[in-house]
Amino acid sequence: MATCEVRPDGAVALRWQKSPDADRYRVQLFDTHLEEIARFGAGSDTTLILLPDQLPACSGLLLWRVQALREGSQVAHSHPTALELRRP
Repeated sequence: MATCEVRPDGAVALRWQKSPDADRYRVQLFDTHLEEIARFGAGSDTTLILLPDQLPACSGLLLWRVQALREGSQVAHSHPTALELRRP
């Protein structure tokens, strides 16, 4: 299960459940056509905080998912989850 929270300061907190086989995680952001627009390493944490300057400059609907990795290879991934960005 993956959740996201857009904070009042514009930062985004992404959270997911630990995968027992993973030694680290990677988060991907996609546009609505499932084209990857960004990726972030999250180490072994199950939360990633993205500051406003790390996020795409666009407003609107994005999708994100987390990949569980073991020794650099994907062992699992979440389903794409909606993330609504609002820019002033």
